[in-house]
Amino acid sequence: MIGNARDNPNSIAGGRRPAFTLLEAMVAIGAMALVSVGLAAIFSSVGKTITGGKRLSTLNTYAALVEQQMRRDFESMTRDGYLMIRNQYTTEDVGNSAKIRYVSLSPTDGVEPRARRIDEIMFFAKGSFSTAREATDPDFSAKSGEARVYYGHATRVPENVPAFIKPGVADTNDARLTGALGEQFKSNEYAASWMLVRQVTLLKKPETTAEWFPTRKVFVWDPATTRGRAVLRDKVGQISLHPAGASIFRVLAGRLPYYALTLTRDYFRVEQNAPANRPLFTSGIVDIANTDLNEVRATVTVVDKEPLSIVKGSDFAFPAGAPPWPLHNNIDLAQHWMEEGWPAYSDATASFLTNRTPQEYPGTRVRYESAATNYVGVLTSYNTPAKAGEGAYRRADQMMLAASNFVPNCSEFIVEWSFGDVDDKPSSNPNAGEIVWHGLERRADTDGDGVINVNADRALALPYPKTNSGDKKFKNTYRKLNGATASYDIDEAMIYNRISGPLSELSQTAYFGYIDPNHTGKDDGAPWPWPKLIRVTFTLADPNDARVQQTFQFVFETPEVRS
Repeated sequence: MIGNARDNPNSIAGGRRPAFTLLEAMVAIGAMALVSVGLAAIFSSVGKTITGGKRLSTLNTYAALVEQQMRRDFESMTRDGYLMIRNQYTTEDVGNSAKIRYVSLSPTDGVEPRARRIDEIMFFAKGSFSTAREATDPDFSAKSGEARVYYGHATRVPENVPAFIKPGVADTNDARLTGALGEQFKSNEYAASWMLVRQVTLLKKPETTAEWFPTRKVFVWDPATTRGRAVLRDKVGQISLHPAGASIFRVLAGRLPYYALTLTRDYFRVEQNAPANRPLFTSGIVDIANTDLNEVRATVTVVDKEPLSIVKGSDFAFPAGAPPWPLHNNIDLAQHWMEEGWPAYSDATASFLTNRTPQEYPGTRVRYESAATNYVGVLTSYNTPAKAGEGAYRRADQMMLAASNFVPNCSEFIVEWSFGDVDDKPSSNPNAGEIVWHGLERRADTDGDGVINVNADRALALPYPKTNSGDKKFKNTYRKLNGATASYDIDEAMIYNRISGPLSELSQTAYFGYIDPNHTGKDDGAPWPWPKLIRVTFTLADPNDARVQQTFQFVFETPEVRS
C-alpha cells in the first residue's frame, strides 16, 4: 500500500520541492559573492580604464592646442627685437640670499615636496595683434603689427587685498604681499593650481598725426571741444582710451610720463592723472606699451646710462642729434636694458634690487585670476550715465584678470635652448651625436637606479658652453659689413649676466640681442648669436586628481639671422 506523503520526509507534497539546506544556502551565497566581487572588479577596471583614457585624451588634446599656439608665436618671432630665457627654481629668502623652495603639488597628494622649475621666455613678434581689453567705446580699438610675447607663471592676489575686487593699472602685485610661487599659506602655495600665462603686449606709439574722433559724445566728453579732444586723444600712457605702459622697459614704465607741476591732467582714466598711477604690466590688466621695435632696439644698443640710475623720467634720453646713433660697446649694459623688458621683476635671487621701489621687488610675477573677481559689483556700482565711463574701464579691468590665462594646473615649466650643435662622439659619451641643449643643469636617470647621479646619469641640459663631452664654444661665423667673412668663439659672458642671477645654480638668464657689442665697428657688425632651437617642457596636473600628472615636450625653431 502506498504510504501517506506526510509520513515520507523525502516526498514532494503538492508538487513542491523542499527548501535549501543551510549548507546549500551558504554555498550559493558564497558563489554569488564571488561572482559579484569579480564583476565589480571587472567594472571597476573598465571604469578606471575609461576614466584614465578620457583623462589622457583630454590632457593630450589640451597639450596639442598649447603646442599649436606656441608654434604660431615662435613662427612670428622677429630678430628686430631680442630674446630672453630665464631658468629658475622656486626659491625662498634666507637672510640676504636664497635657497630652493620645495613645493607640494596639492594639500592631499601625499607626495614629498620637491624643487620645481618656473622658467620664463620673452621675445618680440610681428603680425596682427589686438588688445585683449574690452573696447571702452566701439569707435576706439587698439591694434598693432608688433608685440612682446611672454610665457611664464603668474600669481594671484589674496582676497583680503583691496586690489582683489578693484584692480588698478598701477598694482605692483608685490611678492611680499601676494606670496611667491610655492610660499606656504599664500594664494600660490600648491603647484597643481599654478597658471602659466601667455601675455601679449602691443607695441604702439601715440598717434602724432591728426586723430579721427566720432561726431557724437564719448561718455561725457565732446570731441568738438578742446577739452574733449585732449581727453580722448592718444598720449603717453593711453592708447584708444586704454591704459598703456609708457615703455616696454619696467624702469621707464614706472617713471614716465614726467609729471610737471604745470601739466594739465587729461587722461580718460581719472586715476592716471596722479603720477603714482602709471600703468604697470605687473597689474595683469595692461597690455599696451608706448613704443615700437625701433625704439626698443635703440634703447638696448645706444643708451649709455644704466637703467638702475634712472630715478625720474627726465633722467632718460636718447643721444642728441638725429639717428642713427653710434652703438655702445658694453655687453653688461645691453643685457641690463634687456632685463628691464621682463613684465615683472621675477628673478627671486636678484639681490641687486635692494632699496628699490615696491614694483621692483624680486620674485614678483604678473597677476592673474581664474575669473573676474567683482564683475557684478562693477555693473551695479557704475550704472548711471555720469559713471558710465569709469564703469567701462572697470569692466574691462575685471575681464583682463583672466585674459592671459594659458595653461591652468601647470606644475612646472622648463625652457631650454640650443645652437643646433651636436655632442662629440667618443665611445664613452652616452649623448654621442645628440643635440646639445643649454639651461640650468638637468639630468635624466639613465641608469635606472632611481637616483640622479652626476657621474653616471647623462645631462639633458647644461649651462653654456658645457656639454656631456666637455666645454664646447659656439663659433659665430658671419659676413662683415665690408663683405669679408669672419668668425670667433662666443664666450659665456655674451649669453649670461650674473647680475640678474647671482645664485646661478638657482636662477640663470640667457640674453640674445642685436649686434655683438664687442664687434660694433663700422666694417664689422657681428650679429648677436641666437639659439637655433628652443625646447619647452611643461607638466599638467589633472584638475580632478592632482596626483595624476603628465609631462609634454615640444621643440621650436627661431628665425634665422638676416644676411
